[in-house]
Amino acid sequence: MDVINIISKAEGLPDAPVTVPDEPYQHASIHFANGPRVHDYLKEMNNKVLSKGMKFTENEAYGLNLPLSEYDLVTVGETPFTHDTEELAAYVLPKNKELNMVFQFELMDIDSPVEGEDSVPLIYKPWKLSDLKDIVHRWQTFKRGEGFWNA
Repeated sequence: MDVINIISKAEGLPDAPVTVPDEPYQHASIHFANGPRVHDYLKEMNNKVLSKGMKFTENEAYGLNLPLSEYDLVTVGETPFTHDTEELAAYVLPKNKELNMVFQFELMDIDSPVEGEDSVPLIYKPWKLSDLKDIVHRWQTFKRGEGFWNA
């Protein structure tokens, strides 16, 4: 699910704070990423649709090589603007009944400036191989025993 963590916005749609005065556009993800009702919406979506599976006719099942009754869904949510492990865990831990896994972008952002620190998009920030290894290790091992599944 594309940008699933921005389906809930801050009440009143406030303007972004000015953190880089010389730039015409400011970072506003604090107002639209991981909004106040995002988990309510995902729980409802899971309860009413995602947890139900899909029913197929005989012809559909044969064409897709699936059993007639239903199949299990794997749900993946794309979660930009979010690197906090605990915040992302809320989307995928099985006890929360929301999604099965998330795509997070910490690795992709390894060479980007930190938001709000005089950052200008598309300006390269140097990084080391150990930075990459640390990110991969953190996400591959985080809450593994509790069912956290990073894509």
